[in-house]
Amino acid sequence: MFLIIYLIIIIIAIFVSLGVLYNFLAEYERTLPTGFAEKFMDNLDYNYILNLILADHELLENKSNGFEDIENIAAIIAEQISCEFTLAQDMRNSTESNPVFLIKSDNIPVCSVRLTAGTQGKLGLFEWDIDSVILLTEYLPNPEYSAIISAPEKIDIYLNKIKLDNNYIANYS
Repeated sequence: MFLIIYLIIIIIAIFVSLGVLYNFLAEYERTLPTGFAEKFMDNLDYNYILNLILADHELLENKSNGFEDIENIAAIIAEQISCEFTLAQDMRNSTESNPVFLIKSDNIPVCSVRLTAGTQGKLGLFEWDIDSVILLTEYLPNPEYSAIISAPEKIDIYLNKIKLDNNYIANYS
């Protein structure tokens, strides 16, 4: 009889220990930086990418051709980025306290996400916060424009209210 009671107590202790271990491992997995970066990546959409592009004035000036407004250029670039993203840790720039992840579209890096340790959560594990999101402009596609216009010679051609000079006009007789 004593052996059965002892066995029941040991079985209950094992189940309680497994429950505690399961909760600790679930909390540990939830606080991993990769999981946090994946949640961020899952929430990325066209509008977020468009806002990142619009915030980068230097990029827009470099991609500008003088005939399109900045919002239109940003929209063209954002449309060329597929919203099917993958995640990879940037081991060169990561540290233990500040991991960095590259978010890629069609295997081309779109942005870099740097995390920082946030508040201390359950079981002494830290939550993660976004330190910065940097648009990787060197990998972004260039918007391309072309138009063939047939017009009589000596006529002024305007594109978006801007007169084209002779550098843009080719003679295709």
